[in-house]
Amino acid sequence: MTSLGCPRCGRAVKADAARCQGCGQPMGTGQPDPFAPPAHDRSPITYGTPPVPYAAQPAPYAPQPPAYPAQPAPYPPVPYAAQPAPYPMGPYGYAPSAYVPVETSGLAIGSLVASLLWVCGLGSLVAVVLGCIALGETRAGRRRGRGMAIAGIIIGVLGLAVAAIPFAIGIYDSATQPY
Repeated sequence: MTSLGCPRCGRAVKADAARCQGCGQPMGTGQPDPFAPPAHDRSPITYGTPPVPYAAQPAPYAPQPPAYPAQPAPYPPVPYAAQPAPYPMGPYGYAPSAYVPVETSGLAIGSLVASLLWVCGLGSLVAVVLGCIALGETRAGRRRGRGMAIAGIIIGVLGLAVAAIPFAIGIYDSATQPY
């Protein structure tokens, strides 16, 4: 029994075989079958070039000289040392607040209360005096209550005006009526 070589893959094929068992090429013609799947190459697969041993690698490039001379840093380096805490730590790890509450002026409160307690105009007079003093105290920003001081002054002036009406009527009546 004689064997032939496959024209497509080169394998040895029996003389009476209709097709090559390796690639499926029909053995009757000398031309490869255009519809047959591609033949498998039985050689070992190599991926790229083999690696060069470490000792045989080329030397790296020499360092290049700088194109321009080195420039000094525009700003001095920032020290990154830990900064001390500005305030002592409070409970639960929170620093106490820097906010110091500003007290409300007692004179402004007294002015507003005195203007509302109108005792024959006497409360209104006290309200105007206390309101003027509280207005000077709150103007410097040391205390709050500027609005209460202004309200005490306004209500006190209105109370004095109301107290002056009966007094003015009494003077007018005494001047117009004979005894």
